[in-house]
Amino acid sequence: KGGKGSGGKGKGGWGDKGGWDKGGWGDKGKGKFGKGKGKGKGGKGEGPSKVAMKLAAGETVYHGTVKQYNPEKKHGYIVCDAIQEECGQDTYVFHEVLERAQAGPGDYVVFFIHWSPKGQPQASNPMVRISAADGLYALKGTYKLGKDPAAGFGFLDNPATKEFFGRDIYVHKDLAATMVPGQTYSFNAYLNRDAMPNALDAEVCDPEWEPVASDLTEPRRVEVDSAKGGKGGKGKGGKGK
Repeated sequence: KGGKGSGGKGKGGWGDKGGWDKGGWGDKGKGKFGKGKGKGKGGKGEGPSKVAMKLAAGETVYHGTVKQYNPEKKHGYIVCDAIQEECGQDTYVFHEVLERAQAGPGDYVVFFIHWSPKGQPQASNPMVRISAADGLYALKGTYKLGKDPAAGFGFLDNPATKEFFGRDIYVHKDLAATMVPGQTYSFNAYLNRDAMPNALDAEVCDPEWEPVASDLTEPRRVEVDSAKGGKGGKGKGGKGK
């Protein structure tokens, strides 16, 4: 049974309401996202990235909220609807995987999995945090207008998410109205019902700003109602300074 993260290729075009109507861009999309084509950052940047290789191999992209983390045991758990439907379990995640993604409890993440010899789903690298808890921002990107400026929507460019989704992050016209093309923003994102990334909130930041990592030094657990949508993180972000 496949996950909810990486369905077939969308067949839509730009719609009148500022979304990719049948290919998954805006909240009203009906398609699924295709496979990313990003190049790698490892080594000298030659050849496909680890994300691209996993997608090419047919691995599913999953998404969910980090529910808890125990620093003594150096592991935590992610609530992922697709995995819950497959096996009724939360997804086990090692410290190293969370640390690389700068993620912790309350954060919304996108990731791959492998199955342990005991049949336990375990999150594996690469993982990307798309929404941060604790009043933080998870991502940084440059805003640009859509192909039809009159429609009002735009996009945020973020290399890490683009590897997973094969496209920029959609910015609804209401949020886009507050943004300036070419400006750098710190922001959080969520996945719409078609598992496509949409900007949740954004704030102007210095181009040199980098996201603050989640604190993994203390044991923490958060209540998670559902992994769907990616809006479960606490707060709407802190200052992008």
